[in-house]
Amino acid sequence: MYLFTISGFSNFSPNSLRLFKSNKSTYFNNSIQQRTGSAIESVFPSFENSQGPVQRRSAPKSREEQALLVDPEEIKIHSSPTPPVASTIFKYSSLIILVVQSSANVILMRYTRSQPNPTSKMYLASTAVFLSELLKLTTCILATLSQNHFNVPRTLAVLSRQVRHPDTLRMVVPAAIYTIQSQLLYLALSNLNSGTFQVLYQSKTLTTALFAVVLMGKRLSVGKWMALLLLTLGVALVQLGPGKAGAGMGGAGHAAVGFGAVAAAALSSGFAGVYFERSMKSATGKAAGGSPPTVWCRNIQLGLFGTFFSFVAMWITDHRAIFASGLFQGYTPLTCVVISSQALGGLLVAVVVKYADNILKSFATAVSIIVSAAIEAAVWGVQPKPEFVVGATVVVFAVMMYGLV
Repeated sequence: MYLFTISGFSNFSPNSLRLFKSNKSTYFNNSIQQRTGSAIESVFPSFENSQGPVQRRSAPKSREEQALLVDPEEIKIHSSPTPPVASTIFKYSSLIILVVQSSANVILMRYTRSQPNPTSKMYLASTAVFLSELLKLTTCILATLSQNHFNVPRTLAVLSRQVRHPDTLRMVVPAAIYTIQSQLLYLALSNLNSGTFQVLYQSKTLTTALFAVVLMGKRLSVGKWMALLLLTLGVALVQLGPGKAGAGMGGAGHAAVGFGAVAAAALSSGFAGVYFERSMKSATGKAAGGSPPTVWCRNIQLGLFGTFFSFVAMWITDHRAIFASGLFQGYTPLTCVVISSQALGGLLVAVVVKYADNILKSFATAVSIIVSAAIEAAVWGVQPKPEFVVGATVVVFAVMMYGLV
């Protein structure tokens, strides 16, 4: 944003500046050559010097004509950057949102996947994944409608153009992988407590880095390789001392199943993230109508395929149970909160993360691990073993180190 300050005149429109630029050779030839007080006097009709009145011109009839009478040297352009205080508020708001979303989502998902009452019916994870994708898609459509000032025909035209975007088909692979990953997260949190899950899931940093090196030819610094080595060591230590996998919150899980689900989820997360980045860098970048897709349109492209794949997975795995007891069997208000968190949390982080750098994201991840473990220990009495404490500390240090170097 620029502020134009003009000696003698102010608040002229952008059209004035354009007219001024196109006609400056006509109006300012004498002013530019002479650059003296008499030249300025010939421009400004209200100016008088100490030697007496000067020759006056007739007053211009419009602001555009007034702007044409201003010497270019009198125009001063000042930039008005974003205040540092506002930038700081955005950064630390992003940190708080990332920590709260990461910690609360895992803890609530773990709580709803535990079964304190053996007689109660557990909700189907496949229906939760499907409803989460559907809610995410609906939210992105509403956001696009809002961006177009709730003009329905214009929004439909934008959506049609973005759906027919040549990059849309590139979203098939990451959408399918993200659907599988969501199913794996529910399986993992059905068999592991949230603290153990949070630490083990950080191995996605390792898989992402490896896929980036293999698929995109990226080069990592020695410091990053050291951080990945420490991350691997920390994850291995956590696997040695998780305690009872389903301890706390009334669950009785199987550690091997949980470990396998986390490993598969981390692997799929790394591959999907790198594939998505590679696809976007090799994409055309322009829609048929002109502008590149917004973050909402990009998520609509993902959401269309994600909703389809999650519906297919739900039908294949649980269609008989759904016909027998309904789509919302075992649902509670807290289940709806988990689904909303899964759907809206990722979108929320995508919006606010532009204000946070990589160091801040790493710090948020480390804090969320500590918060999850602390809440479980304080509220549900999950007492971690020494191996878990040491391993979690190493993982937190490695994540921070990877973001710093």
